[in-house]
Amino acid sequence: MISVRYQSRGGNSKAVADLIAEAFGLDAQEISRPVELEKTELLILGGGVYWGKMSKKLRHFVQNIESGKVKQVALFQTSGNTKGPLDELENTLKSKGITVLPSRLELALHGQGNFFLGRKGGKLTAKQEEKVRQFVNAIKIDLIDLKG
Repeated sequence: MISVRYQSRGGNSKAVADLIAEAFGLDAQEISRPVELEKTELLILGGGVYWGKMSKKLRHFVQNIESGKVKQVALFQTSGNTKGPLDELENTLKSKGITVLPSRLELALHGQGNFFLGRKGGKLTAKQEEKVRQFVNAIKIDLIDLKG
């Protein structure tokens, strides 16, 4: 089973999660919905970066994932222009014995959806959508390589 979960305040991470889920024929779900009781083969998980860190809700979600429920995770983030916050999530997942796929998406949106700047989020540009599609393809390649 594949699941797509996200945390989003301004709509950008939801837009990314929806596009990813669509590529797998799924519906993206907010992190408020727990991972199913049956084993999840792949969890595609992401959210926004706020003040240089992943949201507290997303970090809490990752800390509470039971290692027996999730085999592999692919991570994504949306941010103004920050790289690196996914490392904390990756380290937490790996400490639980969960495989983190090498492909990750760090999508810089340069203030798109920033409440303080009065910018609406949730609408990706064609270029941003292409980066998401490339991420989906990279996930599929990672899965083939791991089964290889």
